[in-house]
Amino acid sequence: MWAVRRLLQFKAMKLTLQLRPNEVDQRLVKALNGLFANEDFVLLARAVGESGQVVDTDGPSRKRRFSGSEPFHDLLAMLQRYTGGVYIEAASIEGVEALLPRHKHDLERVARLAVKPQLEIAPFYADLLEWVQDINWPVAPKVASLLRDSGIPLVPYIRTVLGTEDDIWKYWVLSYVVQGSSSEVVGALKDEITRIARMPTSGEALEEVDQVARAILAAYGEVQ
Repeated sequence: MWAVRRLLQFKAMKLTLQLRPNEVDQRLVKALNGLFANEDFVLLARAVGESGQVVDTDGPSRKRRFSGSEPFHDLLAMLQRYTGGVYIEAASIEGVEALLPRHKHDLERVARLAVKPQLEIAPFYADLLEWVQDINWPVAPKVASLLRDSGIPLVPYIRTVLGTEDDIWKYWVLSYVVQGSSSEVVGALKDEITRIARMPTSGEALEEVDQVARAILAAYGEVQ
């Protein structure tokens, strides 16, 4: 298989490759696994049109992180969605990004991440907040504690979470990240917190997000 041979001969930790539909199979996945063995890598997949041209950024595209030490079932399923062919870009992950948790039990990586300066962690706030979607995950309280000290730069990312329909995620972020943050952070989020406290959606009321919001406003004196 041409694509697999190219991957197996590839020495650098970065590649671009255009694949025909019949080249997306288990052999391709095993070749990727061999190339990025024990390395975390990010892969961007884009569709190939009928003329063989790569569809521009307005077309279907997916960017995902994978670990070379784990099975690639999700990767294969992702690539097989591109029935007309797929163009992929893959590169190994280095630096702070390589310390992001790989799974919910990855406490070792969170501990290593915790000693990094906030300036280096900041580009990955959105990724880290995803690990607070369920506080029962072992990494979640540690990640929340790390984020709680991030200050104002974290506010836009929290605001994004509060704008979703994931009410349980809102509950955990308010309870474990916002509560205990600086008054500046709470003040910057005052409009969102006040709206939830006084006019919660049915989902927010069901998950008691409004109760946490009211507790935050009371603790911070309504945040002048």
